Amino acid sequence: MKKFFFAAVLAVITSISPQAQTIDSDFQDGVILFSLDESYDVSSLTDDKNYQVDYTLLPEYKEIFDKYDIISLSRPFHVFDHPVLERTFWMEFKKIELIDGLIEELRQMPFVVTVDKNPERKPHMVLNDPYYGLVNGTNYGWHLQMINAPTAWNLQQGNSNIKVAIVDNFVWGAHPDLNISSTNQYDAYHQTVGNSAPVCVQQSDSTAYDHSHGTHCAGLVGAINNNSIGIASVAGGVTLLGVRAASDAGNLYYTSRGVAWAVNQGARVINMSYGSSYYSTTEENIYAAYAAAGVVLLSSAGNEGHEGNEIGYPAGYLNVISVASVDGDGNLSYFSQHGSDRADIAAPGGFSAYRSVMPNILSTTYCPQYYLAEAGFAGDYYDGMQGTSMSCPIAASAAALLLSHNPSLEPSQVKTILQNTASPINPASPTNIGQNGYIDIARALVAIDSNIFKIFNDSIFTSYKQYINNITIACNKNWSIHGCPEWINLSDSVSNSICQYITIDIEENKSPYSRFCTLSVYCQELDSTLSIIVEQEAAPRKLVANQDTIYLNNTVGSNNTLVISSNIQWILTPPNESWYTIDTTLGYGDVTLHFTAMSDNDSAADRQSILVLSGDSVNSTTIIVIQRSSPIYFTVNKTDCSFSHTKNQVDSIVINSNTGWSIENAPNWLSFSTLQGNNGGSVVVSTNTVNTENTALRGSFYINVNGLDNVVINVQQGATPHFIIPQTSFTLGGNQGDTIEVTIESNMTWTVLNRNNSWVVPATYSGSDSTKLVFTATQSNITGSTRSVNYQLKSNSSLKTISIVQDVATHIIESENIEQTSVFPNPADNYFTIKSTSGINEISIFGLTGNLIKKINAGNEKEININITSLASGIYLLKLHLQEGDIVTKKLTVK
Repeated sequence: MKKFFFAAVLAVITSISPQAQTIDSDFQDGVILFSLDESYDVSSLTDDKNYQVDYTLLPEYKEIFDKYDIISLSRPFHVFDHPVLERTFWMEFKKIELIDGLIEELRQMPFVVTVDKNPERKPHMVLNDPYYGLVNGTNYGWHLQMINAPTAWNLQQGNSNIKVAIVDNFVWGAHPDLNISSTNQYDAYHQTVGNSAPVCVQQSDSTAYDHSHGTHCAGLVGAINNNSIGIASVAGGVTLLGVRAASDAGNLYYTSRGVAWAVNQGARVINMSYGSSYYSTTEENIYAAYAAAGVVLLSSAGNEGHEGNEIGYPAGYLNVISVASVDGDGNLSYFSQHGSDRADIAAPGGFSAYRSVMPNILSTTYCPQYYLAEAGFAGDYYDGMQGTSMSCPIAASAAALLLSHNPSLEPSQVKTILQNTASPINPASPTNIGQNGYIDIARALVAIDSNIFKIFNDSIFTSYKQYINNITIACNKNWSIHGCPEWINLSDSVSNSICQYITIDIEENKSPYSRFCTLSVYCQELDSTLSIIVEQEAAPRKLVANQDTIYLNNTVGSNNTLVISSNIQWILTPPNESWYTIDTTLGYGDVTLHFTAMSDNDSAADRQSILVLSGDSVNSTTIIVIQRSSPIYFTVNKTDCSFSHTKNQVDSIVINSNTGWSIENAPNWLSFSTLQGNNGGSVVVSTNTVNTENTALRGSFYINVNGLDNVVINVQQGATPHFIIPQTSFTLGGNQGDTIEVTIESNMTWTVLNRNNSWVVPATYSGSDSTKLVFTATQSNITGSTRSVNYQLKSNSSLKTISIVQDVATHIIESENIEQTSVFPNPADNYFTIKSTSGINEISIFGLTGNLIKKINAGNEKEININITSLASGIYLLKLHLQEGDIVTKKLTVK
């Protein structure tokens, strides 16, 4: 109530103000902001308590000030001694209708850097519905954020003139977050107006949960927004029609009658979260007539995507928009019907992440919590459901919001707009709906309004630390961003889509001065400019030294460094010492100072000097410089540490030293018994985590030795025990000597078990590391067909099987085309004859397993008889070497 009251008072004040917005509703009349460059001297300007400046002290601009009747000039941003802020002015003038001329003239003047109108800032809609957002740390508004509903609400609210019918099993219209009037409720079973609620008892059981289906859909379409209770909906504000289409037992027999009643009541959108595989010509003709009359009909695509993926109806009708379901990761839900002929568009209907990562879709119910029995919902009527039944009303609410913005849209236009502005399904999704994506309602709204040109998150104030967030520019025409300083990085500076989401990356401000800028977003077609104001606070003043004691060795020329990290001017106040020198004693920002000994220290005691490091508005630091009377030394017993893959493995580094040291830049998977010391000792190094990767973790850290060079320690944590063969099926060439490589990724001992195969053998039968295991063909495959063998490789943890298939030998394949050679009779009994137009040099007879049975020297004869009485009945392979160099293979059958 306080927010509404403030808005009302503000409206009254604005209406009676002499500076009421009459020239441009988006900007303040009679006010401009301008800035001058750093070469303009403003040292003579002084501000009063209201930041007012005597504008006569800017004589260069007197003519312009007089021409436009200046009222006042001030520097309200001059809160820091900042070179830009002190040259930025707020100017009020009387001739408000001439503001564009004033801006143009000022831009032509010397020293002027920027000139801007002062835009009106309007609050973005932030819903107060408690279940829109986090409940007990869980985000139950994820589905609305996924389709960019928060941006859409700042463009359009649901219009009560748009009626949306939820035709379902039952709809509890009296739900506090729905408040559907009795005149807008219908019972198609009894054909009575006044009540569409379930007939079961209102309790936490499966029956009440199942009968809550329609109530759940109704909440997703039009739950009342900003009413301080329950959930939010995309089209909150539209008029809901609750239509019961089920019998008392819950059977959906009366859907078409329910749709008909809703159409007669003036419904522009019909939500049908149901279906079956049965097609009805009559029903399709009815729905075609409704669509022709301007009614947008939507139906759930079905939840059998993983069980047959049949076309469902009414979703499959030409004039019905079929809606699939996506999860929060952009993947099509595993249950959703899929394919371009199954769904026209998708919307959230599953889980916040793939398959079953909670939450699902939260909405209104008839039952107290049955599925989501969380304390945050105690006593309320809200629960989670999933299915294309949920994605359908979300799509229906998007259609209703489009009609709220433009009631003249035809159903085909609504469908096309939703499709053309959709976000793509995740490329990693196992299924999809062709080229169609899931709803982006903000983009859809912008697509239908050529006059929309708005920026959301157009005023950014951030701390000095790096800031990354999104801004939204809603426009369906070309625009470009100008005036971006080097400390701001934008993902896009020109338009490439309607309703563009831009990442703004503001670098860390290391300066003790705040900084701000105005980004100008210009749309040439609309001849309009919008502004994004970015302000970043000053960084805390910093003056830090990396050590408070500087050790120098006892010899002349020994040196050491002091690293100063700062964002202010600093001074190092030394005594007048002659035995060492420093690069400088005055500086700004980060600096490395070098200390050098100018003489040997031959005395029995250390030399000592005390310095003070100081700067404006920071604590001073005492720095002690010591030149040792004896040499500085530092040694370690090892520079490499190795650990096994498990947690809490330890190793020790023994240090022998007489100076200060500290361990720096250590990997986060290591812990140390101590990180610093001033003499010798032992440092225990241990692992914080288990290395679950198949490769070793490698890194290093260094020991910063005061007075000597750093010492680097290399560290390694071994890989977890593994035995992996990424590929297990291989094809080997058919010729003797052909090879294949089997990749083995392992840090364990492994062995090849079966060693009785003869035509392909491994290069080794055991190993203890990763390797490329080579298998070589010892025989050509002259069997006439491929052959295969399995090898088993065993480790301590698993048994792997690889399959090797050998192709037919190349010369066998080539020789099949040689027709001048014949074998007869075939089948043969006691002998057979080989005849060839080319002389036969040699004949080899093989068994089908490749074993050589007999080899015959044919003496280049063109015809030869072979006695086979010694051969058993069966099939043999003949290999014939011809005089011309060809090799011919023939099959021979022996009776």
